[in-house]
Amino acid sequence: IADDSGIVVPGLGGAPGVRSARFAGPEASDAENLDLLLEKCREISDRRAEYVCALALVWPDGGEELFEGRCSGSMILERRGEGGFGYDPSFVPDALAGGRTMAELTQEEKDAISHRGVAARRLRARLEDIDCSGRTDRKQNSAVAGVSIDKQQRRCHKTDDDDRYPGDSR
Repeated sequence: IADDSGIVVPGLGGAPGVRSARFAGPEASDAENLDLLLEKCREISDRRAEYVCALALVWPDGGEELFEGRCSGSMILERRGEGGFGYDPSFVPDALAGGRTMAELTQEEKDAISHRGVAARRLRARLEDIDCSGRTDRKQNSAVAGVSIDKQQRRCHKTDDDDRYPGDSR
């Protein structure tokens, strides 16, 4: 499992995009990256922005699935809040009223709407959707995420001492 995340500002041609972590240069700090983005945002009137996360899952047999999460909002030209990191002090999400930046949200509020949270919940739902009974039929769940599922290669393994799955605290 791997992910990459970034912020996209359509008014800047999608920048910083995949270069979000090094927007101001390969050794730039979060503050320097945000400084450059705010400088460029001052030159445009449409400051809509979107955090995007692409999470990839590669199965042992080489099959791949992608899960995307987005958090839409807009950039403001000031920094507000102490939480978060990166572009959070100047990103105001659409999903919550009040005009607070991501850096002003509680961790619970941020987790509920964040691009990474959305992608991770989609991955979790996909993993929970796999038949863990040991059956190997292809009928159930065979078209999830647009891929064919080989139940023999992609099934859960229960622990010996209880019905929970490894890593699952339910």
